[in-house]
Amino acid sequence: MTASISGTAWTAKTLSPVANSVDITIIGTATDGSDIEMVMPPTVKAGTYSFSQSGDYTIEYSNTVTTFLVNGGSSSILTITSYSNKVMVGTFTASVTGGGITKSITSGTFTAIFP
Repeated sequence: MTASISGTAWTAKTLSPVANSVDITIIGTATDGSDIEMVMPPTVKAGTYSFSQSGDYTIEYSNTVTTFLVNGGSSSILTITSYSNKVMVGTFTASVTGGGITKSITSGTFTAIFP
């Protein structure tokens, strides 16, 4: 998983995808301990979805001090380009806020291989 956090390149050292009957969670963790976590329903298919705090599709960013929750809106989008044979590929962007600070997540990409 890679992304840009308010203009700074971010790369996950580890990617932890989990799929069960309740939801799909994908967590990317960088070497500095920061992470991006996305949650979606287990029935997700290829397509484009809007992130929101209280919806089926959520995203958050944590820099080990503050957790930034998605603001939603037209700039917070998840696109699943493919999901088959336990491999999900997609892109994402989001506006997130925490501690009175707003950050933008742009150019997000991931390839998740589920156990």
